[in-house]
This record gives sequence, structure tokens and C-alpha cells, in this order.
Amino acid sequence: MTDTCNNFEQSLILLLTKLHKKDWATPIKGLEEKFRQIPDTENSFCIEMINLLHQLCEAREVDSDIPLAQLAAIRLASLDCWTYRFFRDATDGRHYLDPLTASSSDFSHGIAITQSSTAYPATDIIKRWAREHLR
Repeated sequence: MTDTCNNFEQSLILLLTKLHKKDWATPIKGLEEKFRQIPDTENSFCIEMINLLHQLCEAREVDSDIPLAQLAAIRLASLDCWTYRFFRDATDGRHYLDPLTASSSDFSHGIAITQSSTAYPATDIIKRWAREHLR
């Protein structure tokens, strides 16, 4: 595991503990495993997710009754990581991988990446996933 992954996990656990949402760690780590293929830039999944969690902590400080799960769903769906397309070219055509439903092992080798201007899957699907997994 790289230093970036260790730092991400440490920050993730710290922030989720502060939010009283430790159970979010498993689905978030699952997404992180899939988005590791994204080129390491300032908009990497890890950085975006930690920033999102910091924003949730700040929002909770302002309003302790804020609906965290709903706010997390909205903000998660707006992350840049969703604009990346993971795919494999095969004899029967191009096959895109859905980060919400494909297994992490599907993302580990033999895939190509391109970027689009829109989210994949659609933002309403990302929000629904978040509402189901980040309660």
C-alpha cells in the first residue's frame, strides 16, 4: 500500500469518526480502489473525497441537524472522478465499467481510461447509490 493510500485511509477514518459515520468507510474504500486508475492529480478521488468529508464536518459544525447522508449524496455525485470512463476493447466492441456495480478486480488490469464532460453513471444513479450506502 502506498503512502497516499495510507494517508487517505488515516484521514478517512479520522473524518468519518468525527462525523459519527464510520460505517461509510467500506463503501468509500471500495470506490477508492476502483478510481486508483485515475492519473494522480490534484483532482484525484482521494483528494476529492477527503475535501468532501472536510466540507461535511464544517457543515455539521454550523448546523448539527444537517442531513449528512443527503448532503453527501449530492456532493459525491458532483466529484470530477465520475467524468472518467473505464473500458476494455474486445472483439465484440467496447465495454465500459460502472464504478458503482463492477468489482474492484475488474479495474485492476487491462483497462483504458478516457475523460468526458459528463458523469458516468448519471448523477441521479450516483446519488441513489450514495443514499443506499452512506446512511
